[in-house]
Amino acid sequence: MDNLREKDIVATRFWDDFLRQSYNNSDTQKTNTYLEALVCLYVHEISHRAPNGSDLVEGLRQARMLELEPYSDISSDSQILGWLHASDPTEFRARMNCVFLVVRTALTRDKGDEFLVAQNDEKSAVRRFEFVFRWLQSRDETFIVPTFDLGLTRLAGSTVDVAREAFCARLAAELLPRGSRTLVDMFGVTGQFPIQASQALSDDIRVLTTARIDRLGLALEMRFHMGSIQHEGLESSSGARGLFHWPYHHVDLALINPSSTPARRDEMYSLMGGRPWERPPSALSYAYDAISTQAPFELMLVIVPQVDGRSVRWQLNARRELVNQGFLVAVIDLPQSASDQKRARFSAWLIQRERRSSSSHDGKILFIDAEPLARLTFSDSGKAVAAFIGQLVTMCTDNIAFKRLPFEPSGKGEHLLQSIFAREFSSGYRDVPGLCQLENVHAIADKEYKLVAHEYLQSVYETDFLARVDRAKLNSCLDEPVVTGKRIYVIGNNGEGKSLLLRDIAQQTAVEKRKVVAISFGAIDRFPRSLKGDGANYYTYMGARTSVAGINIRDTAISAGRLMLDIHMNPEKKEIFDEIAQLTGFESEQYLIPISIGKNAHADGGLIGGIVRLNAYEPMDQQHVAALQQSREESRKYKLGLKRKLDHGSITPFDELSSGEQQIVILAAKMVLHANTSTLFLIDEPEISLHVSWQRAIPKIFTTIGRRFRADVLVATHSPILISGALEIDDYCFALRDGTVQPLDQESRRSVETALFEGFRTYTTNNREVHERCASLVAEFIDVANRDHVPEDVERDVLGRLGEMRRIIEDGKSFDSRDTAETDIDLIEKARAAITEIRNIQASRN
Repeated sequence: MDNLREKDIVATRFWDDFLRQSYNNSDTQKTNTYLEALVCLYVHEISHRAPNGSDLVEGLRQARMLELEPYSDISSDSQILGWLHASDPTEFRARMNCVFLVVRTALTRDKGDEFLVAQNDEKSAVRRFEFVFRWLQSRDETFIVPTFDLGLTRLAGSTVDVAREAFCARLAAELLPRGSRTLVDMFGVTGQFPIQASQALSDDIRVLTTARIDRLGLALEMRFHMGSIQHEGLESSSGARGLFHWPYHHVDLALINPSSTPARRDEMYSLMGGRPWERPPSALSYAYDAISTQAPFELMLVIVPQVDGRSVRWQLNARRELVNQGFLVAVIDLPQSASDQKRARFSAWLIQRERRSSSSHDGKILFIDAEPLARLTFSDSGKAVAAFIGQLVTMCTDNIAFKRLPFEPSGKGEHLLQSIFAREFSSGYRDVPGLCQLENVHAIADKEYKLVAHEYLQSVYETDFLARVDRAKLNSCLDEPVVTGKRIYVIGNNGEGKSLLLRDIAQQTAVEKRKVVAISFGAIDRFPRSLKGDGANYYTYMGARTSVAGINIRDTAISAGRLMLDIHMNPEKKEIFDEIAQLTGFESEQYLIPISIGKNAHADGGLIGGIVRLNAYEPMDQQHVAALQQSREESRKYKLGLKRKLDHGSITPFDELSSGEQQIVILAAKMVLHANTSTLFLIDEPEISLHVSWQRAIPKIFTTIGRRFRADVLVATHSPILISGALEIDDYCFALRDGTVQPLDQESRRSVETALFEGFRTYTTNNREVHERCASLVAEFIDVANRDHVPEDVERDVLGRLGEMRRIIEDGKSFDSRDTAETDIDLIEKARAAITEIRNIQASRN
């Protein structure tokens, strides 16, 4: 789901409430109704930007609308809406229509006599204006332009694929050549490309667009004027090819995004200047015409239906020429969310006027699939996805000087995209299965010049590049040549990818022929029951599932008995399990209880009431245990029984233990049974359903097993309790955030508060970590300042860490005491001020 922004909600409510003020919402009337509000928003916006401007006032004077008192002294455009508001209901229609005509004349030089408010609509028009006037008085200026843009989009209605136009505008703005001044937005309806480009470029730009003389064309003119965008219309009277005659202009980038609605024959005939047509006008035919007419452009982004990218009819010849002549730079498959047409798919072709040299990645063409990126985030019309693609194209194109736009992510999905890019391309471009591929001309020719990225991208496994985590620092810990029995904890919030990380490590480690044991305690865990292919024999699944359907407590109790039988076959494993039992509050004696018998108190014989003592001393008992060890079928008639230290000798069946006790026993038994030197245990969220006291016991169990067997243990966890208890010298902790694994030192996990704040980015009331961290950072900066010079990167790092602390508190303060949170924020700001003052003092001394 896209991120909802306040400005989107405000704009949507404005237009919904505005339309409710009208009695007649027929299609014809609705167009004029939208334009009424757009004119008012336009007048308000330009008068706000230039309070002393009087262009529109002069027009009203020339129309002799301001001759009567008390309006003769109006001198600026900012007074026009007040003048409309003060009018008598009988005068309002004439005044509103005059403002409309003055605006249209100022922008289009068209002095027509059309009316905006119809004669029979005066009362409704007054009510609509009153609503807009009150709304403008109560809203911050930041909402005006987004509200205008939504109205412009609604005015366009079904004539435009709004989602496609918005995303393609974002993408085109990311591909602007450096120093761009002149752009073409052919077939643009909502003006999004010029708007995005003007925001990306600091210099003024000129935009050529297909000329419109209707109501929508006027709305576009108003929007361009609001954004200070110079605009000229393209002449199309000479037919489709005439659209590419751009005299006196060198176009830096042209966006060609025609409607995909099939044109009627008469429309085609008109487009072709009255000439018979050889092929229907389409994005592909426009691209071909642009090349063949020698249109003066540097880059062109053409949005093509994928059916034209695959067709073997006339489209094949056009594609062949674009590829063979070296005009094509990249093919980008747009995500489904970038179109309102759910059954249609589109690709963006990046074309350059100058033929590509063979030195540019050996003349290869870049293919990108944006769909997997959009699954992570498509907020703000795919801003982050477009930025990702823009950076990727820039990296692969040596002979085009792109304007590199900074991308400041906001939101988890956008941060994750940034992390994925850094992970995959930090050392330069490389093909990434499922995302991007460079292909040479011969490979494209072999596929009949199909220009759809998905045709060329390598297939991906379930753990594709989206699921992968940048685990270089984790690997350095895992890949040590000598296995010492270390414990590695990976922490992070929900959705960060911890479980997928474990699954990826399981696959890779088993393929490398190292024994892997996967253990999970959720009803639904992330581990596969088995692996296929290489490494299958080195992987063991020991999750909580006892069947495909899930967990069955009776079966688990029986399985626990079987585990204990197997452990007792190895004296060393039996000794280690007993050690763990003592740590967790149990006696070092275990029993097998017939599944039909409940609790049997004070049993002290070798075989009483059908109960079998596993620590058998008498020959008959030993024979019984040995027989059960050899027969899995017979062993299924028994369940495990244990003695608690505080129960004074009573035996408790496994299924009558608390859920926490059951989980601890099963965890220890599974690990002891399967542990061997160099085994890697992968354990997913062992703290599930465990009381805090049991969570504290888990690090002790892992330490005992790891050291005694020299087996490594890798744990994915949500629990700060586990982290704060993992303080041995061979305990390692990593935080998984935005697709990257970063080490967490002992200082950052010494307490639950610290683990919550640093590892989980979670703020809790009265968290001493804030106070201690502020004091530590200021002291650290003072120490640096006492030297001759404070490096800029040190100051930037300290201020950045303080800023990150504030963001964590801001995110969490809604769940805690507001006063406490504000106090901690104030402390952070005082620390920032202290850093700045220390820096200034040090600078003045120097």
